[in-house]
Amino acid sequence: MWNFTVRAVMKPDITGIDALSAKSMDLTEQRPIKDLKAEDFFLDSYPDLKELLQNRYDAYLIEALHMVIHELDVTYAEFKEMTESDFDSYVEE
Repeated sequence: MWNFTVRAVMKPDITGIDALSAKSMDLTEQRPIKDLKAEDFFLDSYPDLKELLQNRYDAYLIEALHMVIHELDVTYAEFKEMTESDFDSYVEE
């Protein structure tokens, strides 16, 4: 998955995907397109999948917040004055 805010690739956490997959998606027959309804295209129609995605989204935000608070060793003023090449060098360290 791409995260365009920091231009990095993240390894997705798929914990629990097997249980979700076996429970609802793998065993559900595909329907003809003419039988589909508008609500079939919305995430709210799939509460298990929505919960799984929301949990992963929350975990990602918590990880990012933890990194910003506890791991970055650059001040706001230093960060504000960085050029793109300075930032690239900082990220590579």
